[in-house]
Amino acid sequence: MNNLEKLPDLGRSFEKLKLTTMKKIFKYPLKMMDDQIISMPEQREILDVQVQEGVIMIWAMVVPNSPMQRVHIEIYGTGHEIKDRIGAPPRTYLGTVQLSGLVFHVFEAS
Repeated sequence: MNNLEKLPDLGRSFEKLKLTTMKKIFKYPLKMMDDQIISMPEQREILDVQVQEGVIMIWAMVVPNSPMQRVHIEIYGTGHEIKDRIGAPPRTYLGTVQLSGLVFHVFEAS
């Protein structure tokens, strides 16, 4: 075996390095409205929804340099009517928060 055969496969090492991406946890404030669009990285995992200093926040683990995406958020109070979205994908429940004595339920509407 010559010395060249002992060298590591740099192509595979580089590919593996590209797959290892740094993630961070970011928070995203929501407005108190039924429907809104926020901007989040495409590569994300929503972790939690809570109130911080009187503002509803979404915490997500994201790949910060991934392309940004428009995310449709819906907020419904307990007992409020939830609009039908005929032909649209189902909503994804994100969490429930309490704010000023009221309870709100947060969804991502695909």
